Amino acid sequence: MNNEENKTEDQEIAKKIEPTKKEKSSKSLVVIIIILIIAILGLVGYIAYDKLAQKEDKQTEEKDKEKTTKEEEKEKKEENRELTQVEKEKFENIIKNINPYFSQYFPVNSPKNVINNDELLLFALIKLGFDKQTFTGNDVEKIIKDNFGNSVSVTNKDIMCSIDNNPFYTYDATSNTYTKATNYNHGHGGPGFMETNNYFESSNIKDEKIVTINAKIMYLGYRSSTWGPTYEVFKTYDDAKKGTNAVYKDEKEEQIDFNDGFYQSIKDKLPTTTYTFEKNSEGYFDLVSVTIK
Repeated sequence: MNNEENKTEDQEIAKKIEPTKKEKSSKSLVVIIIILIIAILGLVGYIAYDKLAQKEDKQTEEKDKEKTTKEEEKEKKEENRELTQVEKEKFENIIKNINPYFSQYFPVNSPKNVINNDELLLFALIKLGFDKQTFTGNDVEKIIKDNFGNSVSVTNKDIMCSIDNNPFYTYDATSNTYTKATNYNHGHGGPGFMETNNYFESSNIKDEKIVTINAKIMYLGYRSSTWGPTYEVFKTYDDAKKGTNAVYKDEKEEQIDFNDGFYQSIKDKLPTTTYTFEKNSEGYFDLVSVTIK
C-alpha cells in the first residue's frame, strides 16, 4: 500500500515538473531568437554605418583633393602669370628700342658679346635727340638703365660719329655735361642701324621678378643715309647686314605690306627670340639674356 501510494505521488510530482521544463525550453528559444535578431540588426546597422562612413570619407577625400588642386593652381597662377597690357607695352617698347641698335650683340648672354660703349652712347644720343645743345651724363645713364637695368653699364665720354670719327657731342667730366660739338655738321647722313619689325607671341612674369618675352623678329635691312622701300626680310642680323639669304623678297622690289597675313605666311621661317629680364634690388629690370632658337 505504501509503495503504490509513493508511486502515485511520484507520478503527480512528475506531472507538475514536466510543464515547467517545457516552459523553460520555450523561454530559452525566445531569448535565442531575440539575441539573433539583435545580432542581425547590429550587423546590418554596422554594414550601413560602414558604407556611410566610407562614403563620407570618400567625399571628404575628394573635397580635400579638390581644395589642394585649387590651391596648387592658385599658387602656380601666382608664380607664373601673363603680363598686363601696361606691362607688355613697357617691355615690348624696350625690345623695340634695343633691337635696331644691338641685334649684332645677340645673344647678349654670351661672354664674347659685350656691348660696345660707343654704341651705348650713340643709342642714348638718338633717344635724347640730336637737337639738344647740352644734356648730362645722368641723362645718358638713365636711358641705358631704363632699357638694360644694371646688366649693362655705360661710361660717359665724347660721343663719336662712326663714319668720320669726329664728335657729335663732347663730354666734360667736371660738370658731367655733354655739349654739341662745334663741327657738328658732318656733311653726311646719320649713323646706321638695323631696321627691324617685331611680333610678340607670348609674355609672362614669374614670382613677380623674372619676365620672359618670346618674339619673332624680322630683320629688314641696314640703314644709314640711304632710304628706300623695304622689299626683303631676313631672319638674322648678319644676313640683313650683308643682304643675303632673304626669307622673303618682293619680286618687283616694292614696299612690303607688313600686315598680319604677311606675318603668318613667313613666321615659321623665323627663329624665336627670347628676352629675359630680372628685377634687381633697385626695382629696375636687368636684361639678363637674349637667346635665339
